Amino acid sequence: MNGAWVHLGSVHLPIALAVISVLLVLFALVTKSPARLKFALEMIVIGAVLSWPAFLSGEKAEHVVEDFRGNVRERLILEDVDLRAVIRDHEQWAEKAHYCFQAAGVVALLGWLFCRNAEKFRLPLAIVALLFTGGTAGLMGWTGHLGGQIRHLEIREATAGASTTSQADPPNAGAPREREGEDER
Repeated sequence: MNGAWVHLGSVHLPIALAVISVLLVLFALVTKSPARLKFALEMIVIGAVLSWPAFLSGEKAEHVVEDFRGNVRERLILEDVDLRAVIRDHEQWAEKAHYCFQAAGVVALLGWLFCRNAEKFRLPLAIVALLFTGGTAGLMGWTGHLGGQIRHLEIREATAGASTTSQADPPNAGAPREREGEDER
């Protein structure tokens, strides 16, 4: 197992927890439930903690991708793409997203400590948690999108509006395939 495995295995959960935490805070706001707000705050803290393995493994994953680029097929597919620029963008946004999640985690932990025994719903706390977590979810989603562009050509090409075939693909690589067993009409 290398840095890329650790990175790819650890990035999805913090992204999902950021989005789920937004929904949990919204649900707590709508229902004005102190118990639901406490649960949402706990999920934010857990997400902030779980973002550390993804953040810390990013540098090692970068080295694996750059070493793998030496592969002949990769050179053919990526010859017109500045892979280092794609990785740099992902890295810059990942840092912002990670530190935003840490800030959201600190706010959530302090809020949880403040209202852990309270029976009254804390509207200002819920709004602050929603703002921090909403920003985090947006940054995490964008960072994940940029990370996907490193290895997934279909994402990069769709974003750039390029064709779906490359010089390494056969001429009909982008054409839809017929299902087996269907009669030609």
